[in-house]
Amino acid sequence: MSLVWKKIGEEGKTDWEYMLFKWAVLKPMLFFRGFFNLFLVYPLSFIVPFLRQRRLFEDQNRLGMGHESFKLSGRKAHFCFEVSSEGELEQILPLVRALTSQGKSLEIVYCSASVEKKIQQLAGQYPAHLKVQRLPLVTYMPAFIPFFGQNLKNWVTAPCFIFCRYDFFPELLLLAQAMPRGSVVLHATLKGKKWSGLHLFNYLYWRGLYGIFKRVVTAGPCDQKRFLGLGISAQNLFELDLRTLQIGHRLQASTVSSSQIFAPMNAYLEKLQKTKRGQRLILGSAYLQDLVIFKNQEFAQALGRGEYAVAIVPHRLDKDYVAQMMLATESYLKQNGVDIAPHMIGESRPESAALNSPVVLVTKRGILCELYAQFGQAYVGGGFERSIHSVLEPYLAGCRVMVGPMIHRSTEIEIISELSPESVVVFSSENEMQTSIFKYLQQWRQGEAEQVKVQDKSRKLLESYRHNFELLLEYLNQVNKEKSC
Repeated sequence: MSLVWKKIGEEGKTDWEYMLFKWAVLKPMLFFRGFFNLFLVYPLSFIVPFLRQRRLFEDQNRLGMGHESFKLSGRKAHFCFEVSSEGELEQILPLVRALTSQGKSLEIVYCSASVEKKIQQLAGQYPAHLKVQRLPLVTYMPAFIPFFGQNLKNWVTAPCFIFCRYDFFPELLLLAQAMPRGSVVLHATLKGKKWSGLHLFNYLYWRGLYGIFKRVVTAGPCDQKRFLGLGISAQNLFELDLRTLQIGHRLQASTVSSSQIFAPMNAYLEKLQKTKRGQRLILGSAYLQDLVIFKNQEFAQALGRGEYAVAIVPHRLDKDYVAQMMLATESYLKQNGVDIAPHMIGESRPESAALNSPVVLVTKRGILCELYAQFGQAYVGGGFERSIHSVLEPYLAGCRVMVGPMIHRSTEIEIISELSPESVVVFSSENEMQTSIFKYLQQWRQGEAEQVKVQDKSRKLLESYRHNFELLLEYLNQVNKEKSC
């Protein structure tokens, strides 16, 4: 589509662009949302179980303990963040740490109950500088109905709003637009979005939506190009995946305190070092269907000869699922005449049988990111489900990466493919993965020099993103250089 509007420049939008988006999209959506919440959703929350559960979750905002507004103490925050769930929280953590270390006061609005524990822990770390609030969805009411509903306009005090990704509810967008010092969106992506040809409404919608923000922080280089194509000015764009910095931070920390992080697996990891790194394979966030790699006869026999060491980290760690994973792995290997019994490690000191087994299932929680650094090749699960899990974690840890076909939601795969296409393989089907995985394992097993190149490229990616992070931090400090509290 040829751009008939001027590029969205320093102010983030033209007046008529915003007025069109505001009155044709946001205001009608907000009216109907308030109407349905008042007369339908909120009353049903006393009858319908899942609505009742959400209402009770949001009602905890009234209990205080870090949820009260800065207004009660006569203060104002410098920035207000909005996150959906754990992925978005990971994105904002580097900014939260940096800004609080400068003495800034922050607000965080969060949507999902899945992030409750981590948010509360974070609030506990910065009690004087951080207030948190659950996003009112079921209990949202217009600001003029304060009796039993909730409205963020009555809670937020910050002059600058920072979105992370995609919770584009109309009340949040209108709040973001009204911020006296503007708003920022992090991890912005247009992947999978169409606005050319017959998709005129999509073009108007996305242009109007992202025109609200003074700065758009894109998820990667491909999204940088998409936003330029949409008409967003280059001066308004940053390329920065903040989670990359979080991954780098965790990997660096693991080199300092590996014995504590991996305990009681240290004996296994010491044994693992005897296998060349290119011959160590990890299946991260693995599903049952990912285990078809063990049906590959050449790979199974190579395992039987002790040529490879494999660690499987299931995406679920409940006992039944782990037991199914172990049975499936053993069964597939036996079909190829290889008698190997996989062993579990992670929760207690491994037995000698586990130390000598070429296949282990890791059941220790929260160490997958750090564990990638112990391996040279990684298969990341989810590619035969809804979407692949993080591929930046193994890539930044120095692994070459293999995934299934469901990559449409992943911006991380685009970053790697753009920077280092030789470091990633996407299998189009389970059959292709089963039949060809050993070929790639053998190719990469021999490529010690190529592995050094991969590590060098991942290091340069981290350095460039750290530089962009400093630029973003500089911009935020410039925006909020006047004292806010």
